[in-house]
Amino acid sequence: MNLQLILINHYKSIFPNDTLKDISTKTGIQHTRVFRIFNGAEMKISEYQVIDKLIQKARDFSNTEFREILTECERSLSCSQLAEVVTELKYLISFRRA
Repeated sequence: MNLQLILINHYKSIFPNDTLKDISTKTGIQHTRVFRIFNGAEMKISEYQVIDKLIQKARDFSNTEFREILTECERSLSCSQLAEVVTELKYLISFRRA
């Protein structure tokens, strides 16, 4: 799956009820261009960034604390302890996919 498709799927999962007009209004991308993008046309980098920012803003309420904890882990934990954290996170991700 390419990055554009992943981004579009994330957007749809966060904003499942958005119409093309809603997306156009939120992003500032023309309505017809949004239609083409969501139907497979290749995105410009600026379009990708605008949609990515919307997704990040919607997810920031929980990501902020998570990122702060990660930063604290990097500062406080030894390399072996960080490796344990990474192993545990990978396990949780693989468990979620199963």
